[in-house]
Amino acid sequence: KHPAGMLFIMINLKIIQTIVDEHQQMMALALVATLKNLVSIIFQNIAGNILDVSSYATLYFICTIFMLVGLALVLAYKIPSGNDQKLFS
Repeated sequence: KHPAGMLFIMINLKIIQTIVDEHQQMMALALVATLKNLVSIIFQNIAGNILDVSSYATLYFICTIFMLVGLALVLAYKIPSGNDQKLFS
């Protein structure tokens, strides 16, 4: 769990550093962390309701659809390379 968590934090740092103005970066990082925790709470409630009325296969199918939509959004939205700024050096 720790390597995945650190990877998530480092990717967020790089993306926020590239997109957000340097004076607003801490606020953006706090907002991302807050939204991540809020979405995990909401998703657990929604997943529980889905499991109450259907099966795990249905839940996994819905999760797969959301992941594919997220992947399409990631591929469609290109961020600047940000190679002129050094974040992890």
